[in-house]
Amino acid sequence: MIQLTPHMRILVAVEPADFRKGIDGLAKVCREQLRQDPFRGTLFVFRNRRATSIKSLLYDGQGFWMCQKRLSKGRFNWWPQSSSSTTQTLEAHQLGVLLAGGNPAAAIRLHITGILFTDKCDGTMSAAIRGKIKDDIEVVINISP
Repeated sequence: MIQLTPHMRILVAVEPADFRKGIDGLAKVCREQLRQDPFRGTLFVFRNRRATSIKSLLYDGQGFWMCQKRLSKGRFNWWPQSSSSTTQTLEAHQLGVLLAGGNPAAAIRLHITGILFTDKCDGTMSAAIRGKIKDDIEVVINISP
């Protein structure tokens, strides 16, 4: 199982890939076209020419993982455009938005370290909800135009 973590390095290939390629073929694309080492734990994301499918490649220290998502209808509307770079970096929450068919550029990440709960008109808290939040809360919002 691949677990996406906030510290994970994720690179999206700008140019479409030949989806007839398997693990070895995509690892070669990483080395030769993207100029990246596929054995460093980076998650590489590729799309086909028709933008109906995405493949990801990850080396976990023991071997490679390759996953594919093919849409049953429609296309992945967002993909990075660049004339100077072969890849674009994404954060983990942005990859989740991309895999859901959304626009990762429109995804924002809020890190909330505390929330004040009030349940009375004067802004005070009743004893029933008084206390501290023990864990930080992370919220991802996808803003669609």
